[in-house]
This record gives sequence, structure tokens and C-alpha cells, in this order.
Amino acid sequence: MSRRVSRSALLLLAAAAAGCRSATVADPASLAAADPLPYSVLVSGGGFVTRGLGGAPETPLQSTYPIDPAEAFPLASVTEALRRGRVFVRLEQDQRGADARAHLAAMAESPTLGDLPAQELLREAREGGHDYVLLLERLQDGPIEQGGINEQWPLTISTWFLLGLGFLIPDHTYESRATLRVSLREVQSGRTVDDRVLAAGPVDLSLVERGHVWSLLSSIVVPPFWAADDPEGVAVIVRELTTRRLMLALARQLKSLEVGERLRERAAAAIEVRREGRGVLVRIDSREPVSIVRLRLDRVPLRGAEAAEFERRLLHSATLLEGRVLRHEATWDAPLSGRHLQVLVQTQAGGVASVTVALREEGQ
Repeated sequence: MSRRVSRSALLLLAAAAAGCRSATVADPASLAAADPLPYSVLVSGGGFVTRGLGGAPETPLQSTYPIDPAEAFPLASVTEALRRGRVFVRLEQDQRGADARAHLAAMAESPTLGDLPAQELLREAREGGHDYVLLLERLQDGPIEQGGINEQWPLTISTWFLLGLGFLIPDHTYESRATLRVSLREVQSGRTVDDRVLAAGPVDLSLVERGHVWSLLSSIVVPPFWAADDPEGVAVIVRELTTRRLMLALARQLKSLEVGERLRERAAAAIEVRREGRGVLVRIDSREPVSIVRLRLDRVPLRGAEAAEFERRLLHSATLLEGRVLRHEATWDAPLSGRHLQVLVQTQAGGVASVTVALREEGQ
């Protein structure tokens, strides 16, 4: 009978521990099943730490990130999380050094990206065939708050009595108040089309993660949720989990229906590109007449008589829909031997919009 109880308790313990950890740190690859947003994006800025006026922290939990190094995590880790989540059709990382990217991030505080380095970034983004710049502007540091014993304590005490393994149950909650501010910028002017402040949310830790040797020893005679914390150990693991949660939050929010709809609403024209036989159908809806249309295949402008004829047909195809919306539509019938097609549009009032679509899957 005791063997049956032990086996059941072990299964319960494994399921509970796995469920708590998966809820704490999800995988951005879980986003990859949904279609990416039809844009090419250049990622710049970085996780540069800023702190309030309180000065250096006196205890480990008064701060999530140390001020040194100033860049709390590499920009490549952000780019990788977005790629794994297939957030955008195409993604590239700014190759500037940390000092140059820190300057760009600081410039984001101003209403426009008006200084020379920022204008250079936008120029490179345009020439690189990107539709937007994703700028990581500021990692605002904050304390790690202790939420105390959470609702897992009955499971802790049960496994403590049955197996002596209650120290594996994540029964204490902590939450970093650090936040990451990011913005999506239109590549022509640097205008902000979407910005948001991301938080990591609470994380649950077991005694093994939050305690020290004496805490584990004391859990022999007292329930593990009453054992003391190791503040330095808590700070290290909460920092790691917070960083991963911020990247996941960034990927999830950028790929949300809300952001996709906002980008379409704030663009000068709504552009749709879909496969049509061997070629593609391009449809443009705008409230202003379209004056210029350009196609780029893998960042190279399509030129020649065929491209000129397609652009002419598209511009002269305007029909008036309900709500005084002008629709332009035309089909490029010939096969396009490339990976990414970018469609750029300019209206008569000077508004610019663009999208990028994948003509074939990665690896094909």
C-alpha cells in the first residue's frame, strides 16, 4: 500500500512541478505555428539598464539588473526569440556596437529620431528593404518583490510528509518590477507606429531555487515554505527568468492581432499580397489616390518593361468602394524566383506604406 501511495505522490509531484515551471517560462517557439506578420524589420537599440534616483541598491532584492554591464542582455537573444516565434516575415539585427545602439535608444525619448545617427539607421533600414525598425529603448530597473507563500503550499506539505521532497515544489512567488520599453518605427520618418512597456509578471520558485544549504537542512524539520531565502540566489534566478519572460512577452505582443490591426490602420495604405497561380495578386486599399508603386525582390528593385507594365496596370485599376476607399488591384503573372517580395506604395499626399511577404518557405 505504501508503495502505491509513493508512486502516486511521485506522479503528482512531477506533474505539479512541470506545470508550474512551464507556466513560468514558456517557449517562444510555441508562437511559430501562426503566420508571421507581413513585414521586414530591423532590430536595434538594446536592453540598456536605467535606474531611478535611489542610487545603488543596498540589498540584492532592491534591484533586478546590475548597472554594470549597461546592456543587460545581448541584442542577439532578442532577435533569436523573435525568429523562433516567426513574428515577422523577415528580421535582421543592427550590427552597430553597444555605444552606438545605446545612443539610438536614448534618442527614442525625443518626439522624432532627428539626429544624424538615427537618420543613418533609418536610411540603412530603407536600403536594406525593411518596412519597420524595432527599437529597444530602455530597460527600466526595479526591485524584486517577495509575494511570499503561494497556493502551492498544500502540495508542498503533502510531499514533505509523504516523500520528504517538498523542497521541489515552487511555493514562493516573486515579481521583478523591471520593465522593457520598445517601439516600432516607420522607416521613412522614424514615426512611432506602435510602442509598449513590457513586464515579466510573477515567477514561482521552489526551496531548491530560492534557498541555500542551511535552508535545505532546515526543511528536514520544518515545512520547506517556512525555510529562509538566499537573497543573492533569488536575485540571480529571478533576473534570468525575468529576461526570458520579457523576450517572450515581446514576441507574443508583437504577433498579436491587436498589433497587426494597428499597423494596418496606421499605414497610409492597406496592402495585401497573395499567391495567384504562378504569380501574385497585389491589392491596395487607401483613402488617397496612389501615385507610386514599387516592387523589390530580395531587396533589389524589379525593373524592366514587365515591372513597368505591372505598376501601370496597378495604378490605373482604381475603383471606389464603400466608405470612399480606393482599391487598386493587379496580378503579376510570371513566376518570381526569390525569397521575399516587398511592395512599396506612396499616395499623392506623400504617405508611404510597405509590406514584405515570403514567396517560399525557409529552406526551400
